[in-house]
Amino acid sequence: MEQIIHIKSPKTGKELWQVSANLFTDGEVEYPYIDRILYIRDQPKYRDQAVALLKEDKITEATALLLRDQDAFSKQTAPDVKTICGFLKETPTSLADAMQFLNYGPVADYFNARWSSPTFVSGLALMQHILDKNKKHVEVACGIGQFLKIAENNQVQTVGMDVVFSKLWLGRNYLGLKGILICTDINENYEITIDQPVSALCQDALYFLEHKNQVLQKIRSFSQYTTVAVGHCHTDKELEYPNGFPLSYEQYKALITRESIWITDQTLIKAWLQDLKIEESNHPEVLQNAKALSWIEGRINETIFPLTPPEALRVNPLLSSSDFKVEWPSESYKKEYVKDYAYLLDTASKLDTAVDLFQDKQHYYKNRILIETTV
Repeated sequence: MEQIIHIKSPKTGKELWQVSANLFTDGEVEYPYIDRILYIRDQPKYRDQAVALLKEDKITEATALLLRDQDAFSKQTAPDVKTICGFLKETPTSLADAMQFLNYGPVADYFNARWSSPTFVSGLALMQHILDKNKKHVEVACGIGQFLKIAENNQVQTVGMDVVFSKLWLGRNYLGLKGILICTDINENYEITIDQPVSALCQDALYFLEHKNQVLQKIRSFSQYTTVAVGHCHTDKELEYPNGFPLSYEQYKALITRESIWITDQTLIKAWLQDLKIEESNHPEVLQNAKALSWIEGRINETIFPLTPPEALRVNPLLSSSDFKVEWPSESYKKEYVKDYAYLLDTASKLDTAVDLFQDKQHYYKNRILIETTV
């Protein structure tokens, strides 16, 4: 792991160091390091068993064990270790197949469709306001790392953190993520610092975390110079999908002491589609009634960072190959997101199957007709 990032143990106060190809330690506790993913989540039953297996050179078994670890919100049951070991030896060829095997359920629909979802597009707009090639880009609760992949495609070095090992493993193996990946609960007391300025993103996740002030303080402490973007944070106005621990606009704003800009998803989506820089917050009345909020605290870019399409793109798999009509992954997904999908639906409705999308790939990339490929 790069020496530019430092992780101190809350138990010993010492910085973790690497003692073998697959192990780190703080002098007392040892931590698994598999596929260049450091597992420091405070789950001794998984951590200690994985360490024991790694010491016996049973890397496949240790990987399978950690792939079973889940977060508190999961409603699915992962396959057993023996079954996962068989899966690892065969290695499914697609991300969708891998998620299906790991029994991701509706979460697989979310990740498969996420490349073009309204909450993803709003996150892209946030990224354009904070990314900088001279900064490390850190994403907290990064999932399988789709935003990280886009940052890396644009030559920005990344660090991804998530509480679920399997999501990071999917990002490494099926998105081809190159950056540092850490499996950790951001609420835990590990001190994580980075020796250069940081842009940090937490998208569609903070409302799931109960101790928000503690989490935000930790994100700010990653570097002496950290710009923080928090996106699609559910408020107490979101009554149809009341997940996690949402707050009111006033309660969220009370957590922020630095200069900040407050915006809605709709404002961010417009900014992404039209290459606009957001100069000021939405009107307080709009924010007070919003079902989800986003904000940027700290110094934003003077001009938006251009997220350019990679060479390898594919037609959005949500679109039928015969007529470009949207084929929703599920009725529940359609119900939740369809009202905010105008950029994709309107553009797709005007397409002819004879059109060469790659002749104007910037336009179709913006509208998410063309999206990133996966391994």
